[in-house]
Amino acid sequence: GNNDSFAYGGGQNMYAYKPVGDTWKMLIWDIDFAFAAQPANSDPFQGIGRSNGIDLGEAAYARRYWQILQDLANGPLSGTELSLLLDTKYSAMVANGRSIENPATIKNYVSARRAYLLDLIATSVTASFAITLNGGAGFSTSQNLLSLVGTAPLAVRTITINGVAFPVTWTSTTRWTAQVALDTGLNPLLVQGWDAAGNAVAGASATIAVTNTAPPELPQDRLVIN
Repeated sequence: GNNDSFAYGGGQNMYAYKPVGDTWKMLIWDIDFAFAAQPANSDPFQGIGRSNGIDLGEAAYARRYWQILQDLANGPLSGTELSLLLDTKYSAMVANGRSIENPATIKNYVSARRAYLLDLIATSVTASFAITLNGGAGFSTSQNLLSLVGTAPLAVRTITINGVAFPVTWTSTTRWTAQVALDTGLNPLLVQGWDAAGNAVAGASATIAVTNTAPPELPQDRLVIN
């Protein structure tokens, strides 16, 4: 809800700073109006991109942005730690004779913002984990390079095939493709989705058996070192 943030609205009240030996930080000034400047159901994509934001026309970037919104809704915006922090600071100010507004307004905004984001995610980027190539059914091919295609929900951050993490290409916010080298003969492929913490995502597992009828190719026929 802060329309002064970087690449969102005005952007003039946010600065980049890199401490020595640390990562870049965003320093926000004048954020006190953020819980009132925009309603809780304001568009989280408004203004993104402009002259220096990320390109949400790129599927991988769009997916990552949706994942950030999901992480916010399931993390900071859940309100557990925030409410404790707000109440502690409010009580301390009151105990010291200060006249300060009750933080209930902030809590209500955060709760409403969370509900809006979760509903937006549920209606915009839902997908089951599946192999969609050939409808997920096994088949035979005379090519030893397979373009495996599937879908994955936002919770999936890494996709492994037979236990090896693959650099998949996202063609939409939920659709992926991976180039898989096949051995001659039967190739059972187990595809698994993992979350940001490295845990297997529930229901994010699929298998397919692909038979490669092409003769074996020798590496020395394909590899050139110069």
